[in-house]
Amino acid sequence: MNFVEHNKIIILIISFLAGLILTALLVAKYFRKKKLNKWHSPVMATIGAIWLTVAIIGLLLLTPNIFNVRIKNKTFLITPLKVIIAIYILLISIYLTQIIKFLFRRLSTAKYRLQLVLSIITIWAIALVAVIKIFLRRPDALLKLALFHLSKSPITIIDIVTFLTIITLTAIVLIFVRLYFDRRIEQGKIDSGYGIAVYKILSYVIWATAIVLGIEMMGIDITFLIAGSAALLVGIGMGIQQVFHDFISGIILLTERKIEVGDTIKVGDTMGAVEDVSFRVTTVLMPDNTEIIIPNSKLTSEQIVNYTHTQKIARYSIPVGVAYDSDARRVMDILLDIANNYPGILKKPAPDVIFKELADSSLNFELLFYVNVSTKIYKIKSDLLLNIYERFNEEGIEIPFPQTDVHLFVENQNNESNDKNT
Repeated sequence: MNFVEHNKIIILIISFLAGLILTALLVAKYFRKKKLNKWHSPVMATIGAIWLTVAIIGLLLLTPNIFNVRIKNKTFLITPLKVIIAIYILLISIYLTQIIKFLFRRLSTAKYRLQLVLSIITIWAIALVAVIKIFLRRPDALLKLALFHLSKSPITIIDIVTFLTIITLTAIVLIFVRLYFDRRIEQGKIDSGYGIAVYKILSYVIWATAIVLGIEMMGIDITFLIAGSAALLVGIGMGIQQVFHDFISGIILLTERKIEVGDTIKVGDTMGAVEDVSFRVTTVLMPDNTEIIIPNSKLTSEQIVNYTHTQKIARYSIPVGVAYDSDARRVMDILLDIANNYPGILKKPAPDVIFKELADSSLNFELLFYVNVSTKIYKIKSDLLLNIYERFNEEGIEIPFPQTDVHLFVENQNNESNDKNT
């Protein structure tokens, strides 16, 4: 304090100059970009906080006597310094709220809307508690007042704010954990399905730990709470057996990694791409851009075709029939030429054509080709069939249709002639 007293003029000059320079730079920057909006800029919010701090220091140094004024009653103790600090806390809360909104907009607010809401609520809850502590003579009488009881433990405002803070910090930490895994996946250092599976398991462990820690910090004995709710939990368990089955199946899927995010699987008669594997359900994107929500127990108990479990390519086939008077070798050459010139078909392994059978009405061939597995296989097959049809028309190769010879035997005429003779 002696240093401040002896050098208060210098400190004031430096503080005001710093605030003026920062403000001038910010205004110049935003006028140049034509985006002067102080409530939506974290830079403006930071400079506002700095400027307010400078103002409070100035008041403390220049007019110390003003802070000797006191307004007293049984509940409150109000002084000019307390009012300034309370205003400072509220303004800092406004600035922090804007900074949080800005950061979440950079992270896609729609994706992390819950974390954004929790962060804002926590900021203002802490600010409210701080303001109450400033003005009340006995803040503990209000902040530690039991709002309700849970397992015979009183729950106070401080307990609620503490629990809310723990949950919010956990949600924010998990955002950075997810960004870490996403970055590693984009860099190709870890597999997509493996990274998401590890993140899912880790997130559930962190959430469970945070919730238990929050309950313990509220003074609630969690063992007593579980024991007291045993009968209720048994009744709930009987009603959610299928949900529990799905939950265990989700753990199996995430640990065994037989089905991962990004895999192409066949569900029933339709092929789709796995978008998300959670502990209860798996989301599959179908070729028509609809999503199927599949309970995890179905994926572990039924036969599911996974096209990309061990490798990302698969072989497909297109059957083709031509008339008997067609040149079989020419047909095979045309099919190979069409497959080799289609951009979506892999050159290694190379496409192939087999002469499958001599059918009743046609010579049957099968075009075999390899592609990178995706839900676009239907489009690839459609393009190939169209190319085959147009090429056969150009080459004069007939695609036959089923033909059946019908022989009629008339026996009634002989019977009628015998009746006339008699």
